[in-house]
Amino acid sequence: MTTRVVGVRELRSALAALVRTAGSGDRVLVTVSGRPVAALVPAAGAGTSAVADLVASGQLELPRRDGTPVPGEPMSVHAPRIDRAVREVRG
Repeated sequence: MTTRVVGVRELRSALAALVRTAGSGDRVLVTVSGRPVAALVPAAGAGTSAVADLVASGQLELPRRDGTPVPGEPMSVHAPRIDRAVREVRG
């Protein structure tokens, strides 16, 4: 995926062509006085995903686990009363 940088004036004069460029998978970065202010990017589901782009550019690392929870130790449902715990801590 390539990025094309255009100013607002060029964006106004060539909007249709720049939208087609973004639709084909490239990014169009719009600047005002040389500062980036907006980006035309491919719509979600238009062939590439934002996550895949970030992984390819090295800006994102995918998780090493599959996300299924691992059962832990069972928790006790019987806890001491808070007033007794506070009294024990305070002495």
